[in-house]
Amino acid sequence: MNLFLFISNVVLIIFIAALMAVTPVLNRKSLLFGVRVPEGAADLPESRGLKRGYFAITLAGCLAVLGLAVLQYVCAPDLTLLALMYFPLVMVGVQFAAFFPQWKKATALKEQKGWRVPLTGLAETRSAAERERLSSLPWSWYIAGAALILAAVGLTVAVFPLLPDQIILHWGPDMQPDQWADKNLRDLLLMPFIALGTVALMAGTNAVIYRQKLQVSAEHPALSFAQHKMYRRMMSHALGFMTLNLALMFAALQLGTLNLFALPLWFIPAATIAPCVLGMLPVLYVPIRAGQSGCKLKPTLSQEDALGEHLSSQVKLAHPGRGDDQYWKLGMFYYNPEDPAVLVENRFGGNGGFNYARRPAQLLVAAIALLLVVSYGLITYMAFKVPL
Repeated sequence: MNLFLFISNVVLIIFIAALMAVTPVLNRKSLLFGVRVPEGAADLPESRGLKRGYFAITLAGCLAVLGLAVLQYVCAPDLTLLALMYFPLVMVGVQFAAFFPQWKKATALKEQKGWRVPLTGLAETRSAAERERLSSLPWSWYIAGAALILAAVGLTVAVFPLLPDQIILHWGPDMQPDQWADKNLRDLLLMPFIALGTVALMAGTNAVIYRQKLQVSAEHPALSFAQHKMYRRMMSHALGFMTLNLALMFAALQLGTLNLFALPLWFIPAATIAPCVLGMLPVLYVPIRAGQSGCKLKPTLSQEDALGEHLSSQVKLAHPGRGDDQYWKLGMFYYNPEDPAVLVENRFGGNGGFNYARRPAQLLVAAIALLLVVSYGLITYMAFKVPL
């Protein structure tokens, strides 16, 4: 079992490092490590040199983390599950260590070259209700996920009278049951209800992505708009597929909780890891295939699209601060109290980010951080069984 977790850890580290390494290639040509530059600057030898430096640090960091993973497995194999949790967080630190020096050099290069980029290169559309309706959201993924969870609920209620008096509540790090309780529907249905909440949360997240305002190129609004729409649909299907896999994971774990048959040793880790990995693949593939907000896509434009007539009443200039380097702290974090937007397009990495000057963004980031700290703390506590 530890060997299986170790192999999963190694594969995950390599996968994260590969995604980090290609990130500069996926970004818009007008963004060089968080610094807004002319599009032609991406092909300069200095820019290519910055990307090589970033790649070298990423590669060195990946090899160092892999070395630590091997050392941990050899010296303390029982901690491999925790290593699988924590080493991806170490890779986040590696990315920052690789990005920060290149951001400073890109800032100095822009100053040295005297680049003055106009701040009117971006525009945003009005409310997405005028562009896309939620009826076109891929609801089938969420309906299938909810149906799978409801089937697990139905099975649980049907077999409840046949279950033993003691039911399994938790599996330990060795994937063996270590907590039991008297059977009751409340405990048995807790996991399915959490799963239904997860499906609803994922559907809501997808709806927000589908309805958010889009930042498009003011110079080529029709093409940029079509790229955004195509990207949003691709990502919506990817998120839906991931949701279905999460529902499958919860349903499989529910079978383990019911203890209807003797589970093989590999069942719980396979039911947990396989759906998560499979569900993440499309979510990671779409940004690689489409580029930042779909900038690498080549959608077919109708004659009306090419003329851009239908966009004339929908596009307005975005807040100029989003194009100003001074509002992007460390090239990654947008902080502009004058901009009312909460969600903005990132300059490096993911396609969506926050305006950290807005209170809703601050509360959401704080909630996410608290959830991570509590989750990691509880799992770590259970692994070490440290007395309170």
